[in-house]
Amino acid sequence: MRLLGQSSNTRSQQLCALANRLTDGDVSRLADNINNFFHSISADLPVFDHNCVAQILQDIDAFPEDLVIEPYSVEYKLANISIYKSPGPWFLRDFSVYVAEPVCCIFNTSLRTGIFPQLWKQANVVPVPKVQPPGSIESDLRPISLTSTLSKILESYVGNWIMNRVLPTLDIKQFGAIRGRSTTHALVDMLHIWHKALDQSQLATVMFVDFSKAFDRVDHTVVINNLTELAIPGLVVKWFASFLTG
Repeated sequence: MRLLGQSSNTRSQQLCALANRLTDGDVSRLADNINNFFHSISADLPVFDHNCVAQILQDIDAFPEDLVIEPYSVEYKLANISIYKSPGPWFLRDFSVYVAEPVCCIFNTSLRTGIFPQLWKQANVVPVPKVQPPGSIESDLRPISLTSTLSKILESYVGNWIMNRVLPTLDIKQFGAIRGRSTTHALVDMLHIWHKALDQSQLATVMFVDFSKAFDRVDHTVVINNLTELAIPGLVVKWFASFLTG
């Protein structure tokens, strides 16, 4: 858990103030408390069931050719890395012409074997205040995971490929996590429905539901089963399972 040395001096000062308030100025103890809380959010979830993956691998499909990554594509992504975003090493950007081919080989090997590199799963977790200034660990901090740049690039390939496969099966009213759609579209759609109902002298009933820690509490076994039901090839499902393991 990293508390200091962040790009925002204000954020560091806020966390130091939080340490003064909660742990008598002991920043290390505050970091331990924050880490324990972030871990506790999903600690009670069922352990990932590898038996579901074993069942998938009994009838595994050939590697989909449209998921083969080409060096020129990797070079383009590396050349467009933003070194101002963490972590965005300048080396990968400035030497993209030379490292694109070996990186591409690693990407394709990872996908063909269904194994996600263990080192790329590691993340630098930064507690970012949701309010200014934060007064509580439990309600005022959110974890931002800074993962490997190469890991994020590989994930982008698979993510785009998966979305192209599953997009036709998604609800037309889903606006989150879909490129080209946003909360603005959701608000416009809701207002249209409400105004149409009111113009016709009908009742407009609205219910908002906020799932606490929704992304952190997703059951990984359910995720793998859903991917299988969406007819995602077995090797890709195995790759996902590798990512969710450890």
